[in-house]
Amino acid sequence: MSYTIGTMSWGRWGRQWNTQEMSRFIQHAAGLNFHTFDMADIYGDHTTEAEFGQAWKTSGLKRDSLEFITKTGIVMESRSGDGRTKHYNHSREHIIKSCEQSLKNLHTDYIDVFLIHRPGPLMSFEEMAEAATSLRQAGKIRHFGVSNFTATQVNVLSGYTAVHSHQLECSLAHFKSMLNGDLDICMEKGIAPMAWAPLGKVFARDNEQTRRIMEVVTSMADAYDCPEDIILYKWLKKHPSGIIPVVGTTREDRLSSLVQYNHIDLTDMDWYSLWSASMGHKVP
Repeated sequence: MSYTIGTMSWGRWGRQWNTQEMSRFIQHAAGLNFHTFDMADIYGDHTTEAEFGQAWKTSGLKRDSLEFITKTGIVMESRSGDGRTKHYNHSREHIIKSCEQSLKNLHTDYIDVFLIHRPGPLMSFEEMAEAATSLRQAGKIRHFGVSNFTATQVNVLSGYTAVHSHQLECSLAHFKSMLNGDLDICMEKGIAPMAWAPLGKVFARDNEQTRRIMEVVTSMADAYDCPEDIILYKWLKKHPSGIIPVVGTTREDRLSSLVQYNHIDLTDMDWYSLWSASMGHKVP
């Protein structure tokens, strides 16, 4: 069973949980054997990371029983009126400074997986690699990775430094990474792929694609006797690259169902039935 718990909607950008509420959810997740938590420096307008850190301290859980993933590289627009626009900063100085701030926010000596949040045209692969090497040698990060990079960018960066993880958008409704080489390069390089938005917002959007998907998902959930979201997660996890879904739910019962229905494995025919529904046509 391999899932990562996403924290983006825990704070100001979503539920606006207080320390006790965050701490309770961390404890609940850990009790179900979910130990990896994903965040980013910008979540909650630069507040969620520190709030999570305080909640973890309150939870009483030992640091070595948990894994922290966080991201850097996006600089938000200024709200002070100085004219700063949203941009990317992939400089060695920014990456190291951001990591050190994340360490303070999370009340920890190391980050398990440190990701570059998004690529940009001005990034230097060599400079990013130098930052990663410096942070690893200092013991401030254990692993380095990327998010939303192209297969080509991952391949080039891998020539400068080890890339441990790649977090990308992937779901039944958004499966291009299965066709454009993104997951192929992960399998070739031994990189762990993590899928953000793994449910593809099929429960939130009403369009032709989601209606086709839900018709099949509903029928399949009845056949497997499980909740509909389990079918969507299992579709992702059947891929041979070993996709790790980043679970964004803030409901304890949804986390519990991942454990309850962990035994389910879709047949190949069911997998292709879902894919065909998403595409809107049969496979070639």
